[in-house]
Amino acid sequence: MPLLGRDEDLRAARAALTNRSAALLSGPAGIGLTTLAAELAAQAAADGWTVLRCEPVEEERELPFVGLGDLLYCLPAGQLDTLLNGLAEAPREALRAALLLGRRPEAPVDQLALRVGVLELLREVAGSARVLVLLDGVHWLDTPTAEALRFALRRAVGERLRVLATAREGERPTGWPGGAELTVGGLAATALAELVARSGPLPGWVPSSVPSSVPSSVPSSVPSSVPGSAHGSVFSAGLRDVQRVAGGNPRVAVELARAGFRWGPTGPRQVPPGVRETVRDRLAGYAAGERTSLLLAAVAARPSVRELDAALGGGAAALLDRALRAGVLEAGRGELRFREPLVRAVLLAEASPVELLAAGEALSRVAADPAEQARLAVLGGATGAELGAELLAGAARAGARGRDEEAYELATIALLAVRQEADGHGREAALPTLMAAAEYAAAVGRWEEARALAAQALADGGSGRLRTRARVVILRAAGQALAGYESLLAEDRALSAWSAARHLFAGRLAHAHAEADHAVATATATAAGTLEARTVAEARTLPAARTAPETCATSAARRACTVLAAARLALGEPAAARELLDRAGAARTVSPDWLLLMDLATGCQEPRTSHPEPPSCSPTPPNPGPSLPALILSTFAHGHSGDGPAALAESHRLAELLAARGEPLAGAWATPTHLPALMATALAELTGGSAERAREFALRAAAGWGAVAARWLRARALAVAGEAALLLGEAVTTATGVEDLQEVRRLAEESGAADPDTVRALALLAEGLVGLGEHAAAAEVLRQAARITGRWQAPDLAAAPAARTALQRAQGLAQGGLGNGREAVALLHSAADQQRADHLPLELARTLIALGSVERRLRHRPGARAALQEARELCAARGAQPLLARTERELDRLDQAIAVPGADGALLTASEQCVAGLAADGATNREVAAALFVSVKTVEGTLSRVYRKLGVRSRAALARALTTYS
Repeated sequence: MPLLGRDEDLRAARAALTNRSAALLSGPAGIGLTTLAAELAAQAAADGWTVLRCEPVEEERELPFVGLGDLLYCLPAGQLDTLLNGLAEAPREALRAALLLGRRPEAPVDQLALRVGVLELLREVAGSARVLVLLDGVHWLDTPTAEALRFALRRAVGERLRVLATAREGERPTGWPGGAELTVGGLAATALAELVARSGPLPGWVPSSVPSSVPSSVPSSVPSSVPGSAHGSVFSAGLRDVQRVAGGNPRVAVELARAGFRWGPTGPRQVPPGVRETVRDRLAGYAAGERTSLLLAAVAARPSVRELDAALGGGAAALLDRALRAGVLEAGRGELRFREPLVRAVLLAEASPVELLAAGEALSRVAADPAEQARLAVLGGATGAELGAELLAGAARAGARGRDEEAYELATIALLAVRQEADGHGREAALPTLMAAAEYAAAVGRWEEARALAAQALADGGSGRLRTRARVVILRAAGQALAGYESLLAEDRALSAWSAARHLFAGRLAHAHAEADHAVATATATAAGTLEARTVAEARTLPAARTAPETCATSAARRACTVLAAARLALGEPAAARELLDRAGAARTVSPDWLLLMDLATGCQEPRTSHPEPPSCSPTPPNPGPSLPALILSTFAHGHSGDGPAALAESHRLAELLAARGEPLAGAWATPTHLPALMATALAELTGGSAERAREFALRAAAGWGAVAARWLRARALAVAGEAALLLGEAVTTATGVEDLQEVRRLAEESGAADPDTVRALALLAEGLVGLGEHAAAAEVLRQAARITGRWQAPDLAAAPAARTALQRAQGLAQGGLGNGREAVALLHSAADQQRADHLPLELARTLIALGSVERRLRHRPGARAALQEARELCAARGAQPLLARTERELDRLDQAIAVPGADGALLTASEQCVAGLAADGATNREVAAALFVSVKTVEGTLSRVYRKLGVRSRAALARALTTYS
């Protein structure tokens, strides 16, 4: 089974071994150094290397030459004897004495002779086969072995002998001869999740129960497991707790998961003994006062030296000095934090109730933050509505600063504070806190917990608005397909955003757009959930159009204007929103959502029911600054409408906002916030930035959606990654893009997806398959896409112009690949005309690039040049850099010189140039014959003459020759 998440580490280690001949891998205990080294050794052995392995342990460190014996006994007994006998007498006898192969010497072993013997022996082994010396745990080598190996390896390392060593972080191995030193970090979240899923049954994690009084419209389960596990499901909330504490350490993660580890509102639970022992060993030498100061730091939410000094009555700096120097604690921005959350978890788990209570009381006396005072009071056993209100206020402040995990913890502790009191005065008193805890749980991706809390809120009653919020949380936790949730959606008209998603997934596009229109109006009219509902509704329905909003001649363009207006309004830019709405309103009979948005854009408070003259209200932004959901929506909207510079600008604002919140997109961990932001950024890069970066962001989003079993969203991310790979235009990247899009196809088949993005992804897949010459497979994909569109109604077809014309483009390329040039050109011209009418600039550019490629293969150079020049103008006007680069490459191929001299100095004839050009472009003999209206035998004879004139023997050589001569 391949290593999970270690591809970069393996590449770096192999490069170090190749370039420096020696590599030292270091990292904390449990990070996987032995597994990584074993994989590298196995690869070397498979390549014919002799692997000499030594795995010293701490208990044997005092035994002289035990490491050297382990290393040399990897050789067959006969070979070792032969090698020893070939040495000079002094080195031979010294080595035999060290390895206990002869009588115990009366005098100490001659160290110089021994080291020379090890050196000569290693050189002799390397003379017959390349050698990899593996020192797994080099810091535990016994001293005599370490000194002998350092002497020998420093002189023997080279092309035929390489050294790979591992060492614990912070250790200084004496046996290391020098070379490249690589630090192995933690596994990424998705790899860690898969590792935990593979580790076996996890009895400590069971899904939260749903109250029996919940309406029947709420299904009894939610898909929150990690896919791909052969041993059972992994409860997502428990997985997040493990990821948070393990810090990417595989061994720690597996131990925590098997123990059923959880971090609840009152602290960590089920911390396994092995993990506790590891931390205890690290802190064994700490004095009582130092341990007390560390416990105070663990109990405090955001500890500082000043706060701990006050709680201790002075001397905190001295007591914390050792922990800071050892890297147990880190200081920054006036706060202290544990470098490894695992240490904090163990300190809290090991402390007695009396110690925890004393620490909480000491901190509460000096805490300046009212929410922190309330938190410590509740953890000490206090309850009450006032404490709950203070904690919720603190949660709101934390959420506004982007500290979602902190907000979730404060909300769950607030629920503890109010529940006991509410049980005596009716459950409805706790409903606002219960609902807030559910929403904060959803914000950090704890879907099962969020769903259970929201279901409890539904069961306990409450106002209609609160019940709508509860249903929203349940639907968010349900994922994307919403199968089985029809009755829940029917209960509440305010759930139009999710109803739109359900219709879109099933291919009912007209219904989806109607529901999305209602969602925009409803979300704009309400204070809570505005941006999120807009994001869900519009980011899922806008891709069906992919139209430019400059002109509002079509319903799709008017939709784009309205969506962009909603985004500008949510970002606090009413003037820009009004300009877009004016553009949309001038071209159609306005609808309620347009009127409501215009009211807010102009500052009016009362919604209108008719369309009078624009009022003279002064604009008042509804939000003082940029909002994350609004930026995500705006980036999506500009990307789908084909405005490259605007999409990139919004994605940069999005990245800056995330960085300010302490969640940079470049981070290794993909939070729930990151996933839609990664998707929006990928789309912006695909539209106006770099295809390579678009693919990178999209693959990260796909991995994140895969980790939470969001198949539809994962498919969308993979579709962007595949499209980016196809745009790069190389054979290798095309094959990679086809693999991504094949996975999209598989996911669509599993889920029954029939939305426009699925059809468009299938069309792209067909294009890629044609480029690889797999015409039968491309035809099957096109038939599958046609079956989906065949189920759409007439209004649905009108609502998805991008998908329809992309499918027609793929059909044209497929015909061209089969040699049906006239049919291909006709289909591509038809698709281009429709895209011009529907104002789909980037889709039109893609079609023109395809048309230019087909015309070039047919040797119709004027037609090819006209199509490609129009595509270049479109891409330049829209700032579509990836498409522009693809267009330039096609023009470069078109501009190759026509006259090609042969090897004998004779020019190729015009017919020979036509046949040679098509064959070099990858066409088969049959395709060339069909394109030029000649027989296959004529093509074969012409190619024979071309090969002879150019002095080549294959199509690959032909392509190189034509490129060279041109």
